[in-house]
Amino acid sequence: MFVIRRTPCRQLVRLRHRRTMGAGKSVADKTMHILLIEDDTKTGEYLKKGLGESGYKVDWTQHGADGLHLALENRYDLIVLDVMLPGIDGWQIIEVLRARQDVPVLFLTARDQLQDRIRGLELGADDYLVKP
Repeated sequence: MFVIRRTPCRQLVRLRHRRTMGAGKSVADKTMHILLIEDDTKTGEYLKKGLGESGYKVDWTQHGADGLHLALENRYDLIVLDVMLPGIDGWQIIEVLRARQDVPVLFLTARDQLQDRIRGLELGADDYLVKP
């Protein structure tokens, strides 16, 4: 039986952040660095603005290949990843990332079929959220 986890994005980020901070340091000591890989302009702008206003540093790209390059060249506290992207899709990106890194990955996608959710989690996503 598969369990689809429903963890709010902020909670996931905070959990990861606390794991990476040393003893005696507060969460406020470090700005979270998030990579957003989202091809839809309206969604990308909305998320980048909202996360930025909440105090997070956000890098945003609309292309799969660019997103993979950024993910491999920089250190991120969280990657928010769409499945349907130009060039390299989200499935391919997470396969490469899981072979090389242990960064939390949150799928945020319009693909709402159960098989897609299972695939995303089996490939190593920490959570899979469907866009409204």
